[in-house]
Amino acid sequence: MKVVCLWKYFGGNIVEIVMNGLPPDVDLVFPDTEEETLEELRDADVLLAHWVPAKMIEKAKKLKLIQTAAAGGDAIDFRAAAKKGIKAATSSGCNASTAAEHIMLLMLALIRRLPQEYHRLVKGEWKTWEDKYEGIELLNKTLGIIGLGKIGIELAKRAKAFGMRILAIKKHPESSEEEKEGLGLDFIGGLDGLDYVLKNSDFVALCVPLTEETKEMIGEKEIQLMKKTAYLINVSRGKAVDEKALIKALKNGRIAGAGLDVFYDYIPHSDNPLLKLDNVVLTPHMAGWTKESRERCIRFALENVWRLYRGETIKNEIRVDLGY
Repeated sequence: MKVVCLWKYFGGNIVEIVMNGLPPDVDLVFPDTEEETLEELRDADVLLAHWVPAKMIEKAKKLKLIQTAAAGGDAIDFRAAAKKGIKAATSSGCNASTAAEHIMLLMLALIRRLPQEYHRLVKGEWKTWEDKYEGIELLNKTLGIIGLGKIGIELAKRAKAFGMRILAIKKHPESSEEEKEGLGLDFIGGLDGLDYVLKNSDFVALCVPLTEETKEMIGEKEIQLMKKTAYLINVSRGKAVDEKALIKALKNGRIAGAGLDVFYDYIPHSDNPLLKLDNVVLTPHMAGWTKESRERCIRFALENVWRLYRGETIKNEIRVDLGY
């Protein structure tokens, strides 16, 4: 079996983990250039990568598995892969707790004005008792979780510990009565429950995969349903939100603020208005990426290579009909 790995840029001890985590007789290759990658793919059985465009898939003659260490598979042209009989799989779930913690971080940073107060303090300003510097609590506030998947479930557990009321929607809510009771949810519905969640939440957290169904699922109409005091949190994919509509709402005070880990353009341009607004907290797509989650994702991915090696069923295989 030949494995081509494009994960050297992850840093840390990833190369060592990969080298020690594969079957002993595997031919493991770490290409340095795109040309090298395309050449090595001609006789590769497995590709370990994050971004996999169609041109990579076209070069592969023997490829059986494309495995990403990411939770989502939208950076893989999995439809092109499926046409050639190549399986594509994610490491979904391995960074769920990490991403859930980051959502809590964004909510707390927003309501306690963490970036603004830090910058005021280092400039020598010290004001704490005026109304305009007051924060609010998470206690007794309502969190709307859009996408009660693995991240959404971990988020619900943490939010409940903060004393929050939780509303949620997921694609197939009929299978979630146990989740509703176990997580202490106040409401769980399908996509037709989106309006209800938006109208009644103090915080709306997007935890959805990017599909045709979820692209720009939060636009001007949806934002108009939210409370003026509400905050939008997005750690899923930037294209799940109509960014122009969000910027307009933030500028006009239509909603209180936003915590964003992802942007419509994968790396936002320097002139993006979000970078200059005072009612946002922004991070560079790091919600699901910690030392611990990185290693969990990589080890899960390597276990899928072992499953292929042993002729077992691949886990977290992307379904073309669902898009994740």
